[in-house]
Amino acid sequence: WKLVYGLQALVGDLTEIMHLWEVEDFADIATGLNAAFSDAEMGRSLARLPDFMNKEVLQIMVKTPYSP
Repeated sequence: WKLVYGLQALVGDLTEIMHLWEVEDFADIATGLNAAFSDAEMGRSLARLPDFMNKEVLQIMVKTPYSP
């Protein structure tokens, strides 16, 4: 996975953060998530997320024909 952008609101909901990731292949998504959830240290970190987040949205998107 390659982090393309990490974005935070300048105006509006200042608590909202968006990460835009690029993956080579659709299967890489499942592989990465399975690896993250099977790692013990990552599991401890993920367990704390509900204390900091009130929602998480996962979207799978593709580039438009006019994307650079």
